[in-house]
Amino acid sequence: SKKTLKLNHQWRGVVTVHKIKSASHLSKILILRPHNTAPSDTENNTFVRNHLVSTLHALKWHVKEDSYTNMMPYGKKRFTNIIATKDTNAPR
Repeated sequence: SKKTLKLNHQWRGVVTVHKIKSASHLSKILILRPHNTAPSDTENNTFVRNHLVSTLHALKWHVKEDSYTNMMPYGKKRFTNIIATKDTNAPR
Protein backbone atom coordinates (compact mmCIF):
# COMPACT_ATOMS: atom_id res chain seq x y z
CA SER A 1 0.00 0.00 0.00
CA LYS A 2 1.18 3.52 -0.77
CA LYS A 3 1.59 5.80 2.22
CA THR A 4 0.27 9.36 2.09
CA LEU A 5 0.78 12.28 4.42
CA LYS A 6 -1.97 14.60 5.58
CA LEU A 7 -1.94 18.20 6.77
CA ASN A 8 -0.14 18.49 10.13
CA HIS A 9 0.84 14.81 10.10
CA GLN A 10 4.16 14.11 11.85
CA TRP A 11 6.70 12.22 9.74
CA ARG A 12 10.36 11.83 10.66
CA GLY A 13 10.04 14.49 13.33
CA VAL A 14 8.80 17.20 10.96
CA VAL A 15 5.30 18.38 10.14
CA THR A 16 4.21 18.08 6.52
CA VAL A 17 1.90 20.59 4.85
CA HIS A 18 -0.11 18.69 2.28
CA LYS A 19 -1.53 15.24 1.56
CA ILE A 20 1.26 13.76 -0.56
CA LYS A 21 3.08 10.47 -1.01
CA SER A 22 5.66 10.02 1.75
CA ALA A 23 8.33 9.03 -0.78
CA SER A 24 7.85 12.14 -2.95
CA HIS A 25 10.20 15.11 -3.08
CA LEU A 26 7.34 17.37 -1.95
CA SER A 27 7.06 15.45 1.33
CA LYS A 28 10.65 16.48 2.05
CA ILE A 29 10.26 20.19 1.29
CA LEU A 30 6.69 21.19 2.23
CA ILE A 31 7.29 21.50 5.96
CA LEU A 32 5.61 23.86 8.40
CA ARG A 33 7.97 26.16 10.23
CA PRO A 34 7.82 26.71 13.99
CA HIS A 35 5.42 29.47 15.07
CA ASN A 36 6.96 32.95 15.41
CA THR A 37 10.27 32.06 13.79
CA ALA A 38 11.97 33.10 10.59
CA PRO A 39 12.10 30.13 8.21
CA SER A 40 15.85 30.38 7.81
CA ASP A 41 18.24 28.82 10.31
CA THR A 42 15.78 26.23 11.65
CA GLU A 43 16.07 22.45 11.86
CA ASN A 44 13.38 22.02 9.18
CA ASN A 45 15.13 24.52 6.89
CA THR A 46 18.40 22.60 7.26
CA PHE A 47 16.57 19.32 6.54
CA VAL A 48 15.12 20.77 3.31
CA ARG A 49 18.45 22.30 2.23
CA ASN A 50 20.26 18.99 2.79
CA HIS A 51 17.57 17.13 0.83
CA LEU A 52 17.85 19.55 -2.10
CA VAL A 53 21.64 19.39 -2.16
CA SER A 54 21.77 15.58 -1.94
CA THR A 55 19.11 15.25 -4.68
CA LEU A 56 21.02 17.60 -6.98
CA HIS A 57 24.27 15.70 -6.32
CA ALA A 58 22.52 12.41 -7.12
CA LEU A 59 21.40 13.93 -10.43
CA LYS A 60 25.05 14.79 -11.19
CA TRP A 61 24.69 18.58 -10.78
CA HIS A 62 27.63 20.66 -9.55
CA VAL A 63 26.42 22.23 -6.28
CA LYS A 64 27.87 25.13 -4.30
CA GLU A 65 26.48 26.59 -1.09
CA ASP A 66 26.90 30.28 -0.32
CA SER A 67 26.22 30.96 3.38
CA TYR A 68 25.99 34.28 5.21
CA THR A 69 24.46 35.75 8.36
CA ASN A 70 22.01 38.65 8.37
CA MET A 71 20.04 40.51 11.04
CA MET A 72 16.30 39.71 11.03
CA PRO A 73 13.43 40.81 13.31
CA TYR A 74 14.03 37.57 15.28
CA GLY A 75 17.78 38.21 15.62
CA LYS A 76 20.74 37.07 13.55
CA LYS A 77 19.92 34.25 11.14
CA ARG A 78 22.12 32.19 8.88
CA PHE A 79 21.09 31.92 5.23
CA THR A 80 22.44 29.56 2.58
CA ASN A 81 21.95 29.95 -1.17
CA ILE A 82 22.17 26.76 -3.20
CA ILE A 83 23.81 27.29 -6.59
CA ALA A 84 23.41 24.31 -8.92
CA THR A 85 25.01 24.10 -12.36
CA LYS A 86 24.36 21.21 -14.73
CA ASP A 87 27.25 21.92 -17.10
CA THR A 88 30.07 23.90 -15.52
CA ASN A 89 31.82 24.14 -18.90
CA ALA A 90 28.86 25.76 -20.69
CA PRO A 91 29.53 29.29 -22.00
CA ARG A 92 28.25 32.12 -19.83
